[in-house]
Amino acid sequence: MKKMARSTVWKVLLAVVLILGVGIGTALVQENKSFNSQSAPDVEFTWTAPTTGTPVHHYVVEVLTNERETQTFDSVPSESLMLPVIYGNKYRLRVAAVDAAGVQGPQSIWSQPYTPELAPPGF
Repeated sequence: MKKMARSTVWKVLLAVVLILGVGIGTALVQENKSFNSQSAPDVEFTWTAPTTGTPVHHYVVEVLTNERETQTFDSVPSESLMLPVIYGNKYRLRVAAVDAAGVQGPQSIWSQPYTPELAPPGF
């Protein structure tokens, strides 16, 4: 997936331990509050690579929007995914590592919900 070029980028860090055989996780949100646009921002979701097991070839990432719509990204090559988001929607992710032989480890637990909100203008 191409990175989208926009003036506003928020980062969401998924502190996920991805080990082929074990998967647990939590979410930490780091927001850039210096945006000045009413348009929805791009958000970069990131996670931590496994430290044990076979080397990771790619990741399978599921994005759950508003607890009802799921979108799957089957071949994410690195520990991040850039997504355009809509203010007020709730996003959750889970990630699974896949090795070069195509063996997929278990999925992490769903991240904590992240809902981007439009901040009031600064004066």
